Amino acid sequence: MGWCFLAVDDDIEVEYRPIKKVVISDLEELDKDELLKRVAAIRLNEQPIFLNWAEGVVFLALPASPDITEVNDNIMKGVAYYAVVTYSYMAKYQPSAQVGADRIPIIDQSRSPVLRSIARWINQREKH
Repeated sequence: MGWCFLAVDDDIEVEYRPIKKVVISDLEELDKDELLKRVAAIRLNEQPIFLNWAEGVVFLALPASPDITEVNDNIMKGVAYYAVVTYSYMAKYQPSAQVGADRIPIIDQSRSPVLRSIARWINQREKH
């Protein structure tokens, strides 16, 4: 169902290869406050981290591999692997959340087909 778009202009080639499959190894639901506390703890170690939001779900999706070559190889195959997706429900988008002195950025991923699909999948699991 995916498609590939290739454009060439001034010797610059642009190719679009959408992700066709997402593999999630672990899924963990937390209440929103617990999710925010965990992210704040990671940020205390000066790790740049933010939360994603789409379809009423706020979540952190951690890649399955820290090896960027492996991640890129999988993306070229149209597959994204996540070791864990930790989530909570947040009906309305907000650009950040305050936890103690830390303000955690929340990115509205409503325009990302992959992240929006993950959020929809989480919502559908809740209905079953």
